[in-house]
Amino acid sequence: MRWRALGDQNALGPPVKEESYFLESLYRIEDREVFVDCGAYTGDTAEQVIRRNPAFSRIVAIEADPENSTVLRSGLARSIPLSPPGLAR
Repeated sequence: MRWRALGDQNALGPPVKEESYFLESLYRIEDREVFVDCGAYTGDTAEQVIRRNPAFSRIVAIEADPENSTVLRSGLARSIPLSPPGLAR
């Protein structure tokens, strides 16, 4: 609260050493898990899943932004299925 109210950076704790989305202290990615990444950006979060457990079952990446999709398709997405851009009802 001191950091929020006064901007005192000394009030902040040390940085977390784990990757922010997949804290081993909270849960782990099991074998044969399916990960759906809505707003996959360039595949950075999917790469974290692969590093955590290469035995995942499937990753589905959904990215609506054409520029991000291009980067995603040229990199990580060569090894995972890409859904059509965006989500709709």
